[in-house]
Amino acid sequence: MMPPTLPASAADRLALQVQIEELQAELSGILCPAERRQIARELSSAKAAIDGLREDG
Repeated sequence: MMPPTLPASAADRLALQVQIEELQAELSGILCPAERRQIARELSSAKAAIDGLREDG
């Protein structure tokens, strides 16, 4: 039996929250400045996306 599906916005928020947590964890262990900048950009983008979903929902 398939689990009930979440509304798209709730599923999107969950996916973004997981992505943010993973990026934060990854960022804490990276020493290379270039790689840290790339991960920080991805983290910033994910945070902006989740903020946009909160404003819409």
